[in-house]
Amino acid sequence: MKTQTSIKKLLFPIDYHELIAAIMVAILMVYPYLKPSLMYLDPLFILISGHSFSGRDESIQRFVSWIFLILIIIMLYAILLFISRNVTITKNRFSQLLVFIAALVSPLPLYSLSFHMRPILDDFNNITAIRDYSLIDAMIKNYSSWSGRFSNVPVTWAANLFPIRISVIGFPILIHLMAMAGISVLFFIFIRSFSTGIPSDKNSPRLLSILAGCCFASSIFLITPSAFSSLYWFSGGVVYGFGIVMAIFSFMFLFLSMTQNRHSCLLFILSLTGLIAACGSNELTAISLCVLSLSTLIYVLFFPMEKKSRKKYVIIFFIISITATLVSLISPGNRIRASYFPEGSTQISLTWVFGKIIPGMTNLFILMIKKIFEKSEIFLIFTFLFLFMGSKLCFDKKQKRLAIWAILTFIIAAYFCFLPNSMIQWIPDRAMVIPISCFQTAVFLLAILTGSLTHSQKNQHFSFTNLVFILLVTSFECLAFYKENIESCRKFSLQSDFREKMILQQKNTTAVIEACSVDLLFDELMDLTDDPNFYVNIGMAEFYDLDRITAMKDCSVLIGPSDK
Repeated sequence: MKTQTSIKKLLFPIDYHELIAAIMVAILMVYPYLKPSLMYLDPLFILISGHSFSGRDESIQRFVSWIFLILIIIMLYAILLFISRNVTITKNRFSQLLVFIAALVSPLPLYSLSFHMRPILDDFNNITAIRDYSLIDAMIKNYSSWSGRFSNVPVTWAANLFPIRISVIGFPILIHLMAMAGISVLFFIFIRSFSTGIPSDKNSPRLLSILAGCCFASSIFLITPSAFSSLYWFSGGVVYGFGIVMAIFSFMFLFLSMTQNRHSCLLFILSLTGLIAACGSNELTAISLCVLSLSTLIYVLFFPMEKKSRKKYVIIFFIISITATLVSLISPGNRIRASYFPEGSTQISLTWVFGKIIPGMTNLFILMIKKIFEKSEIFLIFTFLFLFMGSKLCFDKKQKRLAIWAILTFIIAAYFCFLPNSMIQWIPDRAMVIPISCFQTAVFLLAILTGSLTHSQKNQHFSFTNLVFILLVTSFECLAFYKENIESCRKFSLQSDFREKMILQQKNTTAVIEACSVDLLFDELMDLTDDPNFYVNIGMAEFYDLDRITAMKDCSVLIGPSDK
């Protein structure tokens, strides 16, 4: 009898309601890629109104699609609640594996857009600089003539080890996966160290941490004003996306070195490596890290720690953050770059601080809030998800004070990271991803803290239904972003491939190559122009080993049906 039971468990490790849930989740993940859901309802609209739904006004289509989406989510949640009422997520490994796979699958729409990315604008100059110089020479040249972002050159050099198209396509995906992994570990450390109301097993915090990492990494892509210039564009991702990931990893390894008994020195060295790389990625990340490291230092100096000997780690961490930031800010290249702005100044005085710096940072902070309100729908949805996660946690008074301290720290970091741009009172949309990431971290922490106020012993268990529901909502948000941008991404990749084909056909045939300009996915910068001395033209000429190159027309005008 026992033998039959063991064989049955081996052949059928799951019961029928789990299998149905797995199939339903898989279908829901793949279904949007097969056919737009509302097209199946078009015959019903024709029967009721006599008109096709696809011919309706765009605003009506959007409204009905959101109503339909909400109904699907409600029905799905009800079905999941019914079929998984007997599933214990913390004990069933198949359910845990399903949640983990769903967490990896939910951002697939974001990854799909990455396959349409191509080298553009500064990519040509940066890649050519790596080819023409050694790594050290390229870093010295960039530091002395353009900016103090000393981490950008090594990242570009590493990407150049692979075919450039693979690097351009894979870099946004790598940013998301690394951010997801880093946030998951940080969240796990946070709830295991500071939450008192979670179950004693490790599976529940791990699953919740994976969800938090997936939601946060996706929210960075969805909430930023210009994801295509700050994350999908290769040069933008090297500057901003890489900085965010390295900042996450620096604190992840720092907290691991402070809490783990084994390999603490190695973890701390990795933390310092990530910190230096983050401070060298861009000025906004560097200044925000100085604020965060100072706040961490104040906490460990004035609040008790279990491992008091590890305080020296935080002291060294703070000193290195200040040093790396200063090395970046005082570079000769920054002075040269600042000279292009008419409001730039190198004189420091109280009048300058109170008359320029503080008003400038305040105005840019207000601008950031306005940018967030433009994505208020997505922002509120992710805030609700973290509020829901917080309902599974519990904090005592001391831990709540610590959470409030962290919330205020991230808000202050979001404010002060505008310091480099305060004099000119202008910041490109691609750079907004840094302060917005700090601000949304503060809001999400506040949501977790607020959700913990509703915690109860009966509600502390992590159900399979709740976890999958969170991932489905995240997946729908990613899918909405995909649907909104896929056509423009396809046009961009089509035009970029068409232009490259034009250039290669004319190469070695004429001194001046006549190409075309593509429709960029963001409006902050200009593409190839009719001026061969424009920096994009020069970069493309060097990249393709040409004498000169110009753009006489738009690629969209030249592309015929046979090229599509």
